Amino acid sequence: MAAISAGNPDGKEAIRGVFGAAESIFKLMFPKAVKLTSADIIKNLGSASQSLYASDAVAQRAASKMVGSFADWVDACHNYRHEHGVEEPSQPPLDLAIEIVSAGAGFVRWLVQFDKHLGA
Repeated sequence: MAAISAGNPDGKEAIRGVFGAAESIFKLMFPKAVKLTSADIIKNLGSASQSLYASDAVAQRAASKMVGSFADWVDACHNYRHEHGVEEPSQPPLDLAIEIVSAGAGFVRWLVQFDKHLGA
């Protein structure tokens, strides 16, 4: 958050920071995951979301869509982490960086709930 709220906002660094937080939690939860990828999210969180909300069919359907959104978010972040064909990725527009970081913060909080559920 410091990177995006600085006098000269750095959206790339903010995206990298929230992505790093999500990846760290995810790798602690799923030690076989070498890095945070959309495929690993679908594989690991798909069934976890169904068990987390086992008593609520509506929540299960919504969570399934959110797992897909999380996978899409990871793919979106990769554009500003390692832009294909260039040494240093371009700076995102500030409004887009704020949206990506905000969504990422929500996914980080959600991962903590999954971690509590899976550890129980």
